[in-house]
Amino acid sequence: MFRSFRFWLTLGAVLVCLFNYFGFDRDNLLFFFVSIPAWVIEMYREVYTVNPLFVYALTIGFYFLLGYSIDRLLAKREQAA
Repeated sequence: MFRSFRFWLTLGAVLVCLFNYFGFDRDNLLFFFVSIPAWVIEMYREVYTVNPLFVYALTIGFYFLLGYSIDRLLAKREQAA
C-alpha cells in the first residue's frame, strides 16, 4: 500500500485540500498550483462560484485516478519484463 502512487498522490491531494479548507492557504496559491480540475473550471467560469467541496472532491478524485493509472502502467511493465 505504501509503495503505490495511488496512495501517495491521493494523500497529497487530501492534505492540500485540508490545508486550503482550514484557511492556511489564504490566497489559494498552493491549491491552484496543484489542482488541475480547478484550472479546467477556471477556463469556463469563476472557480469561486463553484462549491469548494465539489472542487476538493474533483481534485482528490483526479489524483486518485492519476495514481491508479501510474500503478497500472508500472504493473503492466513489470509483467512484460
